[in-house]
Amino acid sequence: MFIFVTNQIILYILLQYYQLTDILKTGLKIAICALCLFGSKVSTGQSEGTLLPMSNKLLLNPSFAGLSGSSDMWTGVQFFSNSGQEANHLFSLTYDHYSEKLKGGVGWFFYQGIDGKNNSGFTGAGLAYAKSVYTSDAGNLIASANLNSFIYTKQLYGYTSERLATDSDDYKQINTDPFRKYNELLPRIGLVWSSSTIQTGISFSNPARFFNGQKPTHDEYSDYISVFSISKKFEGIQQGLLSKPYMTEPEIVILLSDRQFVIRTGIKLEHTKNNFGLFLLNNISDEMYGLTGLIGWNIKNIKINFSGGCLYSLPLQTFSFNGEAFIGVVIPEIHFNEDKPWRPSEKLF
Repeated sequence: MFIFVTNQIILYILLQYYQLTDILKTGLKIAICALCLFGSKVSTGQSEGTLLPMSNKLLLNPSFAGLSGSSDMWTGVQFFSNSGQEANHLFSLTYDHYSEKLKGGVGWFFYQGIDGKNNSGFTGAGLAYAKSVYTSDAGNLIASANLNSFIYTKQLYGYTSERLATDSDDYKQINTDPFRKYNELLPRIGLVWSSSTIQTGISFSNPARFFNGQKPTHDEYSDYISVFSISKKFEGIQQGLLSKPYMTEPEIVILLSDRQFVIRTGIKLEHTKNNFGLFLLNNISDEMYGLTGLIGWNIKNIKINFSGGCLYSLPLQTFSFNGEAFIGVVIPEIHFNEDKPWRPSEKLF
């Protein structure tokens, strides 16, 4: 799946490649090679509990599905290690657009990851629908519903190595735990208030797990996950004219569950050709604090973002690293005025 999506993105990029300058060509080569290499190493990747994606807002709240009015596809990988130094990874693919027939936004999700803390691998998929429930001159209120389904298993490499190293009949009779650990349904609801200057939203999910065999006596899984986000846009518009070729966007994102409390604060700077960001990341539940930076390129309808940083654990007095690499393809949708079909007009929710 990852190879297919990557090939489609690369093909789209190559169609516009020869229209780019030499500098952009060089930067594009480096970005694609780095993302493909990184994705091939960790695309077997992470539980969503601790990750707060910077590039793909749809992973934070399903109400962002179709909100831009365009068709958006994001694919990438994220990496995070917790205070116990267990590494977690997540590969994700999302696609969303505004459906005229359904009068709302529709989103599709695919996940593949490793939950290092619980020594589990997982694969999942989901579907989301978002619809405006209130509209005024000030902005729109969008509500959404999202259903995800996951299959959790033992880590494949560890399970295979265990079977190869211990092939005696006595061991197999004692260790009868199945390869598949449990299935999980993760329903999620969301609300987003969107205006020309501010976007704020909240999402809530409560997983239901169906174990194969006896349920573990020590439950290390979150019973609920809620995410709150708020961001403000400064576009540099003065007297109806765009006075600056960039947009600044300060934001706050908070993840809260029965086992985790994570806060990210920072600012994004989106130029016509580049993206930059700097964030404070506070994992209060694990007593980890640090900085994360973002850099990216905007090449016509393609966005390429990389981020990376480190956290310092107070209890363990050690550093851990986190990062992500994403490619996004934005296909603008053009709506035509019914009275004047030769004249395009903007349309959102």
